[in-house]
Amino acid sequence: MSRKVLVTAVILMAVALLATQYIDMARATPPTQISGRWVGITGSAIFSNMKIAGGNVFVDIYNEGTYSSGDILGSFEQTFTAVVHYGDPEIAKNIETIPIPLRPDSDFNWIKMERVFTGTVLGVPGGLTIRLEAKGYGNALRGSAYYDLEGTWVIISGTEGLANLHGQGTWWHSRTGYIGLEYEGQVHFDP
Repeated sequence: MSRKVLVTAVILMAVALLATQYIDMARATPPTQISGRWVGITGSAIFSNMKIAGGNVFVDIYNEGTYSSGDILGSFEQTFTAVVHYGDPEIAKNIETIPIPLRPDSDFNWIKMERVFTGTVLGVPGGLTIRLEAKGYGNALRGSAYYDLEGTWVIISGTEGLANLHGQGTWWHSRTGYIGLEYEGQVHFDP
């Protein structure tokens, strides 16, 4: 008889544990579509640690920016490494300027990008740490300031009202004539 009671108790505890997990999942807000724009602050970029490896040039970058319109509004600072793939070691070894020039035939990656944001998301104030990555190529045919770029972003952590915010999405260099970058994605708040 005591074995039957013990088995029944274990089963009831397992059911209660599973029910608790489902109740917590039910409390999370449904995903919300977001979109908007951000722009880097002119003159804020600091370039350092340029390295050349074969036909590739690596440079660490710090810069600041603002989310200027959309569902995210506020300011950020970020660090990342730009890797430009010139392909030809002769071209790479002759790069002497920072910022390094982009060429139409040279693709690049922005890696190890970590953004620290302060502002609001959907009107809720707080801070976020966001990880971003991107791939692109120079497009000198449209002028030296133009480049094609596409990437992804994911929220790593938050503070204050954004402590339980989760989200991810995509971003790209504007194709609409806006000088900055555009983003879209989904976010939701956990309980």
